[in-house]
This record gives sequence, structure tokens and C-alpha cells, in this order.
Amino acid sequence: MTSPTGAVEAVGGIFEAEVMITILMPNTMISVMVSGGSGGMVLASGNFTSGQIPDGEILVSDITSDSAFLQWKDYQLAPYTLMTSPTGSVETVGDIFESEVGITILMPNTTISVMIGGRDGGMVLASGNFTSGQIPEGEILVSDITSDSAFLQWQDYQLAPYTLMTSPTGAVEAVGDLLEPEVRITILMPDTKISVMIGGRDGGMVLASGNFTSGSPDECSMEMPPPRCNSGFTPTQHRACLAITTLFLFYTTLLLPRHHALFA
Repeated sequence: MTSPTGAVEAVGGIFEAEVMITILMPNTMISVMVSGGSGGMVLASGNFTSGQIPDGEILVSDITSDSAFLQWKDYQLAPYTLMTSPTGSVETVGDIFESEVGITILMPNTTISVMIGGRDGGMVLASGNFTSGQIPEGEILVSDITSDSAFLQWQDYQLAPYTLMTSPTGAVEAVGDLLEPEVRITILMPDTKISVMIGGRDGGMVLASGNFTSGSPDECSMEMPPPRCNSGFTPTQHRACLAITTLFLFYTTLLLPRHHALFA
């Protein structure tokens, strides 16, 4: 057992009187306790302070296929900026005011370089490399979700060409055979829960699946009857304007014959 919560990576059952632990909180006072038997009684305990992250290094932890946690020495140069390579491998983050940040990974199973710069310009203060996790078998990773598109990725089962199946019918624009384990799809139903499934060349067997909700469209981007979003009229005002125009044209039509008769 450890304190504070999250300071050490969880370990399972320990069958020896020793264990190597992975520290997740550098430069932190950590309490450790060892219990045994069925009653959970604490047999031994202790405290220690974890080491400082070395100058110029970035500590990367909690790595999955779509996220990771970065920490570095505080150089008192916040706000920090994050730079990554390859381009597009990590979702952009803004100014960072602490010496740590959680990142969203957009390229699973990829070696990614991360660099931290300070407020004094482009000088790199710390850097590191890590490999993002593999997408779990049977799962589809969905990212870059908007009202009209999304990006899908899945583990390569070496069964290309892949086929994409979606539900509800008509929610996504049809795509042909997929030769890579990824595809950008065009969404036809915004603000809708969509199920996606991937099959391989060996038939209809589903290799991977997932669910996501498409984004809500911008109010002014929706196809609506007049008035336009920038017209300045509400729908009620627009209907009133049409009614007045119709009445005006009606009475004009009635008066025109009488007008011509007076001057005949």
C-alpha cells in the first residue's frame, strides 16, 4: 500500500520479501506499507522521498494507445510549450503552467519524441522518447470527432482489404476496401451515437468495433429554411413579412383593373 494515491504503479501479489516499484511522482514524500495474510494487517512500513527528474529529461508514464503523462523538472520558466514528432502524433496543447501534462496520442504503436520549451523562446529545456501503446485487440480507436468527420484506427490483423460497417444505416458515407488499418470517415448524421465495425478479407467476421457520438453542428451551419442565420429576422418575423407581402400583392391585383377603368 502506498501514499499519496497514484505515487507508485500498482503491483500484484508479492511472493518474496522484496519488490521493485515504479514511481509515478518524482520529488515526492512517499509512504509504503506491506501487509500479509488474510487479514490485511500491516507488517512493515516506511517513508522515502523520490528523486528529482534529471535535468533535461522528460519522464513519461501511464502510456496507452491514446494517452500518456509527461513530467519534467520545474525550470521556473512557465508557461511551457510542448513540441512533438512526428507531426500529428499528439493532440495540440496550449500553454502549460505546471511541470507536467497529460497528452492525447493520435498515433498508436509509434515512437514519439517530446520536447519542452519555456517562455524564453524556442530553447529546448527537456526532451524524451517513448512508444505509444498498441490498440487493444478487438477495439477501434476513434479520434478527431466533429459533426461531419472522424478518424478510425485499429490493430493491423494482416487481413486487408478491410471493410467498414456502420450503424445506424446512413450515418456514415460509404467507403470501399481499406488497405490500411485506419480511415477518415465522413459523418452524415451529426449528434448521433454511431457504431463502427471492421471486417477482414476472410468474410463477414467482425475483427474490431467501437462506438462514438458525432459532434453537434454549429447552429448557423445547419441547413434551415429562411431566414438565414445572418438575416437578422426570427422565423416568426419572417412569416409575418411574407404575409404582409402577400396581402399587398393581392390588393394591388384587385385595384389595377379599377385604376385602368378610371383613365379609359
